[in-house]
This record gives sequence, C-alpha cells and structure tokens, in this order.
Amino acid sequence: MVLRFLVLIIALFILILGSVYSANAQVQVDFFTNIEEVLGGNEFVAETDKVELIISSNSLRFGTPILMENVDKKSNVFGKTVDFPFNMKGNNVNYKFRVTLKGTVHNEDLQRVIKVAESASTDTLYFNTYIW
Repeated sequence: MVLRFLVLIIALFILILGSVYSANAQVQVDFFTNIEEVLGGNEFVAETDKVELIISSNSLRFGTPILMENVDKKSNVFGKTVDFPFNMKGNNVNYKFRVTLKGTVHNEDLQRVIKVAESASTDTLYFNTYIW
C-alpha cells in the first residue's frame, strides 16, 4: 500500500515537473539574409548601418525589430537566432528583413513565412528577393 502511494506521488511529481519544463522550453529558429544587392557596391558600416528582423504572429506580440549580426566580417550575410515559446512549435510566423544604410531605410516588399520547429532555419535569403 505504501509502495503504491509512493509510486503515485513520484508519478505526479514527474508529470508536474514535465509540464513546468515544457511550458518554459523554447524552440530556436535561425534567420539569415544576404544584403549584397541592397548595398549596391557600398560598404556596410557597423557603427551607423543595421540589419533588422521583424517578426509578426497572431499568437505573439512581436514587431519590435531584432538587430541581426554579421555572420563573418568577409561576407554580407547577417543572422540571428530567435527563441520562440514551446507552444509556438508547429505554427507559422511571418517575418521581414529591414536594412538601414546611411540613414535610408530599406524594407522588404513582401512578408516571408517560416514554420516554428526544432532546428528550423531559413536559407541565406537575398534581401527583398523571392523565388516562386
């Protein structure tokens, strides 16, 4: 009797612990863009220019631009890993890239879509270029 009660208590504890963990778990998605075309032969100046990721979703209140980082100093590829709540797994989110060069803001014309999934990553997409 005591053993059954102990097994029941341990099972409940594991169940509660698992639900708390999954509520706090996150799914990481990697975003990449190549800004070579928008540079038009100009040089990116890290102190004044920036590349941002703007995410929108019906489930979340994103919209605040997320600053992206140069993947390596030799390329025009920028990337950012974004943590989504675990309950977003399987949902689609819309996103756009925005580039500010010498004070001029360049927004992408269309929104892009990605499904939030473990190990999800965009290809290195050229800024404002789409393949149908």
